[in-house]
Amino acid sequence: MQPDATTPAPPTPPAPRTVGALLAALATGLHLGALGNGYVIDDHAVIEAHPVVTGAVSWTRVFEYDAFGVARGTPGMVGAWRPLQTLLFAVERAVFGPSPAVVHAINALLHGAVTAMVFALTLGAGAGLRVAALAGALFAVHTLHTDAVYAGVGQAELTSALFALAALALHTRDDGRSRVGAALAFAAALLSKESAVLLLPTLVAHDLVMRRPRSFVLYARHAVYAATFAAVLAARAYTCGGVQGFLDDAVMNPLRAEPWWLQRITGVRLVGHALTQFVAPVELQHLYGPGVFATRPWLDVKLVAGALTLAGLGVVAWRLRRERPWASLCAVVTLLTLGAVCSVEANYSVMYAERLLYFGSAFTAALTAYGFSRLATRVSPRAVSALAAVWMLSLAALTAARAADWHDDESFWTASVETSPDAPVGLTALGVFKLRDGDLRAALALCTAATQRKGDYARAWGCSAMVRARIGDLDGAERDFQRMAQGDPDNAGFEANYARLLLMRGRPADALARLALMRRRARWTRDADALEAAARQQLAAGGNR
Repeated sequence: MQPDATTPAPPTPPAPRTVGALLAALATGLHLGALGNGYVIDDHAVIEAHPVVTGAVSWTRVFEYDAFGVARGTPGMVGAWRPLQTLLFAVERAVFGPSPAVVHAINALLHGAVTAMVFALTLGAGAGLRVAALAGALFAVHTLHTDAVYAGVGQAELTSALFALAALALHTRDDGRSRVGAALAFAAALLSKESAVLLLPTLVAHDLVMRRPRSFVLYARHAVYAATFAAVLAARAYTCGGVQGFLDDAVMNPLRAEPWWLQRITGVRLVGHALTQFVAPVELQHLYGPGVFATRPWLDVKLVAGALTLAGLGVVAWRLRRERPWASLCAVVTLLTLGAVCSVEANYSVMYAERLLYFGSAFTAALTAYGFSRLATRVSPRAVSALAAVWMLSLAALTAARAADWHDDESFWTASVETSPDAPVGLTALGVFKLRDGDLRAALALCTAATQRKGDYARAWGCSAMVRARIGDLDGAERDFQRMAQGDPDNAGFEANYARLLLMRGRPADALARLALMRRRARWTRDADALEAAARQQLAAGGNR
């Protein structure tokens, strides 16, 4: 029987390559609003002033420097060793020039490439075209990724995720070239950023959940991955003097001083916080350091939400292991990511940072897309589609608007204080900008508020001291500098100004002691030599008075 010529033919689904290209274009285009932005926060040290990036030292010495431009064996090395990403920054500068627009454009393109990879991997795992497209679209527009895309230094997260996903894609193949390629891609991911270590348990989980046949070749591949990781770890330890990264820095990880049980409870609470950020990412924070996320009280809604999230992911992973093994894998990797980023399993290098969720959120997006598809079979498909569309459009609008928040340091910290008015980090940073602008009243109010919210935050006391010195309250300035000295302000300008105040008050010996501490911390500033000479001259003339 021939079909009626007047009956319209069913629509032909778009080719997967076309869908992937459209998703990449969506991800890239949505983030091009940052092209007019400058460098922000860590960009200044990692890109603008890094000696390898600027060409002050040869590219061949890239393995001798950490990500912040501190040479091997120099005090002050923070343990962030990302030689491949540093080299990429150097190549970008050499080819296209020092304009930050180049870095922002490349970041947008890289996010588009990662989005296409998320779509391709989800489709290849058997999710179906609609679910894979929804996963790619959600990954493309989600506001959580602005921390990685809009910040220049976030390029490390993008390249690391791209190499890690490429390694996973190659791992699913069984030919010899793919085996070599997977190991090389894993090495490249690790040399781009340390967070690529999450790929190791992801590969193990993949083979367990997807029930790949056990064989000598499979075990050998995992042995190669482990050896690759060990080699990179050894090189990192040689350059940085250790492998623990930022762990000993109270600014990066205030959890380090807490008892182990409180660390784990706070980690579960952070999982609840991550859930709220995934659903409605309205808060803008670069780093969850001192006072940003309280370790007490621990019994609250976020703790309950975090515990339910972890338990729910475990149940989903178990229930779907036979019916939808790829969705089960997504649940497992989401669990692994949350456990690592939120310090649930152990106390890692930083307390919490949005950009560290980037790699794992690829699997979270796929799992969420699957959840929407299952919900559509039980409720009205139109209602579910409308809900997904409204949510994703809201995310896209917030993502596009957030480009203005990342325009420069002051705009970022202004937006940070607006969304988190009790965070000492943002209050102090904004106070420093008000001080530079000469708005001393606003600067003092911001820095004082920061000290009230976290009494042991050294940088806040340094900011307050500088403002008091500017308004002529030298007694108050010295008092605040003394509070600053009880901790580590991690700011050479504050420490130099403390030495300058001591000189003004006729105490050269104390000033020399502060300058010696600056030298040991590798925070020697341009005017430190002049301060040291003046202190020695004053000491020779009569000493402390």
